[in-house]
Amino acid sequence: MFSGIFNVSIFSCLVLFIRKAQLAPTFTGTPPNPFYVLEGNNITFVWRYNLSGTFNGVIFRFVSSSPSRTIVDVIVVEGDPSVILEYIGDSVQSCQFVFNSLTDPPEFNNVSSDAVVVEGDPSITLECIADGEPAPNITWTKCCTGTWELGTGNQFVLKTKRNNSGTYRCTTYNGIGTASNRTVKVEVNYQPENLKFMVNDSAVCKGDVISITCSADGKPAVHTYQMFENEILVNDGKSSAAVWIRKYLKEVDFSYKCVANNTVGTAEKTVNVTVKGPSKVYPLENITVIEDENRTLTCNVSGGPVLTVAWTEVSSPSQSSGVMRYLTNISRYNAGEYKCEAANDCGNSSASTFLIVLYKPENVQLMSSAMDDKACTGEVISFNCSANANPGVASYQLFLFENETSILNTSVSGMWSKTLESKGVFVYKCAANNLSL
Repeated sequence: MFSGIFNVSIFSCLVLFIRKAQLAPTFTGTPPNPFYVLEGNNITFVWRYNLSGTFNGVIFRFVSSSPSRTIVDVIVVEGDPSVILEYIGDSVQSCQFVFNSLTDPPEFNNVSSDAVVVEGDPSITLECIADGEPAPNITWTKCCTGTWELGTGNQFVLKTKRNNSGTYRCTTYNGIGTASNRTVKVEVNYQPENLKFMVNDSAVCKGDVISITCSADGKPAVHTYQMFENEILVNDGKSSAAVWIRKYLKEVDFSYKCVANNTVGTAEKTVNVTVKGPSKVYPLENITVIEDENRTLTCNVSGGPVLTVAWTEVSSPSQSSGVMRYLTNISRYNAGEYKCEAANDCGNSSASTFLIVLYKPENVQLMSSAMDDKACTGEVISFNCSANANPGVASYQLFLFENETSILNTSVSGMWSKTLESKGVFVYKCAANNLSL
């Protein structure tokens, strides 16, 4: 058995046994041929044989060296001859030694650089090339997902999908020494998506101040946002933070569009905002009707689109919804204030109309100054006539019941004075008149 350290590549050797007896040996075992060894390591060669004799030494030479040089000079072996080798007479056993400093560990001579790609682009090829003897195997795994093998060979084809972003490891091994590995980082970028564009208040009123925000996902992250108001770029917002403040809004419809940008591409989303004015009830005119007529009250309003309108009879809890209120068989007791009220998210408004119900004079009463309705000839008595009416009584007339003739001038106040010129029984009647009826 021999040991030594070698720094050469390929050699041939001779093993020469110096005989002491004349018996021929028979080899039963020799070292592997060729013999692989890692440069810098010790090696051991073993020859086995059958021999009934003895030997007194062995010479081990490189046959490819010039001149030949002895590595092990005469070694005298005592005891059991099978420990190291057996005597072979003048026979020569040749062997070949192979040394290769590039075989172990395998060395990488080309590894793909880290890659940045765009989702949807053509697939990319990752490459790891290593030299070794024997030729090394290469396996691919994704770091760090355990030991699940993705593929083998110098190249690995990868689709450009976002879930393929990560670090990939190629490992090379040829059974000699320790396995080596290298990593390649792959980033799959994609344009902005999942765009969110929001207004802070769903009910926007004339003159309000609103905040508009925009956000999106993307790789790399979105670097700028742009907002357009009715297709006109808004320059007074915070484009990097995607926040805009809009003031003094008018009562119109607005179309806002947000555009998100990264180095891959853009995405956009539009939101429509209706700026509502406060509800408004326009002034109402008073209404005059004659008792027992029908009439419809109409409320003129603005300030939609979400608007509620109601009519209320102020003197009673009577209420109705809508811009119209229908009155039938109107009586004097329906007269009074009617209020129209409108409301929306931006405010309330109201206006009133007064219903005037006209009716003929009634409850006419005629009184005189005569005590117990008796008077003397030549006496001056007074008459007082009154009645209920709407509009009020415009004139009164005093008649003698017998001939229905007016005996005194028409009176606005319903009051007269008369001198009794003759005796007798006289029946007087008062007629009340208003202008419209």
